[in-house]
Amino acid sequence: MKKLLVLICLLLPQALPAEEQVFDRVIVSVNNFAVTKQQIDMRLATIAASKGVKLNDPKIKEQLYKQTLTDLEEEALIESRGAELNISIPEEMLEDQLDGFLAQKRLTRLGFEMLLEERGENVSDYKNNLRKKLVRDQTLMREVQTQVIISDNKLKALFMKEGQRILKAHARHILVLVKQTASLKEVERARAKLVSIKQKIDRGGSFSKLAVQNSDDPSVKFNNGDLGFFAKGKMVPAFSKAAFSLPLRKLSDPVRTSYGFHLIEVLERKEFESDSFDKVKSQFSQEATQKLYEEKYKEFIAKLRSDAYITYH
Repeated sequence: MKKLLVLICLLLPQALPAEEQVFDRVIVSVNNFAVTKQQIDMRLATIAASKGVKLNDPKIKEQLYKQTLTDLEEEALIESRGAELNISIPEEMLEDQLDGFLAQKRLTRLGFEMLLEERGENVSDYKNNLRKKLVRDQTLMREVQTQVIISDNKLKALFMKEGQRILKAHARHILVLVKQTASLKEVERARAKLVSIKQKIDRGGSFSKLAVQNSDDPSVKFNNGDLGFFAKGKMVPAFSKAAFSLPLRKLSDPVRTSYGFHLIEVLERKEFESDSFDKVKSQFSQEATQKLYEEKYKEFIAKLRSDAYITYH
């Protein structure tokens, strides 16, 4: 049962308490939308579980708290804009979304209700938070996604300016597999294993030997954990972000991805000549579109924030 509770915690769109609960306390008001202490606490717990970290470390908690507060403020800003646009989500759509979620996770409605009840929630809470998420999604679709259009001519011009040389990273890793539905205990055990391995390497242990002995990556049998050179976007996002931001020859802390936890060391980064535009058009288009979306999103949030009434309590 505990495993399933963690599953629900991680998969709910934003599993928050019912707004009418009077014991909650408003931390930030964004226009007519409130960010409460309980919202922050529950989001913190969810993020900590997904990252496999503990909140009893003051530095980690402070860092996650700041990011959580920023995220919830942004969500409130988007929901406020959605209200201005009169975006509404019909009950039929909520039911369809819920049915799809239950089918994907192989849960019955009764079983789902029991899991929610153990968290002090109900289906009404779930739908309320699902409605908020869908309002945010539709708002972003109208206000941001519609502006993210790159013509073939512009795409080719961008390629000639930025894409003819491509930065690649040469990294190696040690992987400890962890299912996304793993319990908190299993997540912490995997993270602790990598922390122990990192300490051994820091004391002079061989990365290659420890990779062969401990890594769950099947390729370790013939590459000793060395992944060679790869471009951005070739690895899952969290891994790629670490590989292109870590100092060279410095071991990362455990990095959580959809596969589990990775210990990463970047050996080298350098630029290579890219393939022709026709060969890389699809991937380059995805990267350019994502970059433009992020720019438009930041502009959108900045505009909403500048026009909003935000009060910290």
